[in-house]
Amino acid sequence: MRTLPNIQQISRHISAIRLTLRERRGAMLILMAAMMFVFVAMSAFTVDVAWMQLIRTELRASTDAAAKAGAEALARTQNGRSAVSAAKQFAKANPVAGNPVKLNDADIELGRSELQNDGTWKFQSGATPYTAVRVNAHYGRGHKNKPIKLFFSHLLGDPTFSPSETATASHLENEVALCVDRSHSMCFDLSGVTWSYAPNNPLADPRKTGFLKDYLAPPHPTGSRWAVLNSAVADFLYESDQAFRKPKVALITWGSDVVDRYATPRVWRAVTLEAQLHTNYNLIENKMRGLTSKLMIGGTNVSAGLDEARDHLTSRQHSSDSATKTIILMTDGEWNQGRLPSAAARDCLAAGIIVHTVTFLPGSDQQTMKEVARITGGQHFHANNATELRATFQELARSLPVVLTN
Repeated sequence: MRTLPNIQQISRHISAIRLTLRERRGAMLILMAAMMFVFVAMSAFTVDVAWMQLIRTELRASTDAAAKAGAEALARTQNGRSAVSAAKQFAKANPVAGNPVKLNDADIELGRSELQNDGTWKFQSGATPYTAVRVNAHYGRGHKNKPIKLFFSHLLGDPTFSPSETATASHLENEVALCVDRSHSMCFDLSGVTWSYAPNNPLADPRKTGFLKDYLAPPHPTGSRWAVLNSAVADFLYESDQAFRKPKVALITWGSDVVDRYATPRVWRAVTLEAQLHTNYNLIENKMRGLTSKLMIGGTNVSAGLDEARDHLTSRQHSSDSATKTIILMTDGEWNQGRLPSAAARDCLAAGIIVHTVTFLPGSDQQTMKEVARITGGQHFHANNATELRATFQELARSLPVVLTN
């Protein structure tokens, strides 16, 4: 049986424990309050950092677009005021934080970009003749673009963000290889249906009947896919001819190696260099017209065309080391001959060549062509009809001469 003193000792011990717990509970409340403040501050900081990063990305896109628009206008018009006006217009068309970017005349510099020995570009403001446009966009007090408000940073200090960005675009020497499909499907009509030909082909042999009449005939001069491509290439060359510094252009056509028992001659090579790099575009136009009157037999060996174009663009005999090199690869079909197009694209990437791909009509292999463009850093375009194909080639011609040099 416990004695009374023992009971009193136990009671005092319990009271001491309760007091200690109350003190600790008070300390935990203080710690939780402090941690809550830290958590809120970190959350606010994270939101504002993400917002600032988005602002930087949008500002970079806006200045890039403005510089490229200015350089394109400069190359097309050879007028500095036109270049400045275009840069301002495209800066406004690419808003930052929901508001148009405003540029002063002093924010836009005209000059030249020169390639250095280490592979970088150096912009020389005011150097003539002008080939480059530099855009300097600034936010902050004293500038046209006011500081951008942040969400929570006023709790910690400065409530605004004042970014700046610079972009330079130049009109450089360009070498372009038009690498176009001349497989037999280019003789089909524009319906997108396989083995469907435009009726009443004036180039068909009247002595032949049935399937062979169209199969062993050159493409229809107006109703075939080749006829539309011919017009699109002509549009590309016309736009290129308007450039202040005309790009050198080559023509490569490709299909597949074929030995055919129905036709003479009986052998078709997978790929042909039709016209070497040159600024005399009549050579290419004549070749395209000449091919219109010839048979087109064979499958779709995409890599054969890419390999030939790469070899020509890297040939020291025909190509310049300092030129920007581009392949425009066009097909209406699906890869079914030769090695993987993605492997050929990686070889182009290693050679410093960008490949833009163009697919035409529903039956074309968009997936493969998208992959080829992605590997090389190029763009993929798909045209559903003749109008879209011609517009695509016009757009490519207008955009090729201008590149970002910082």
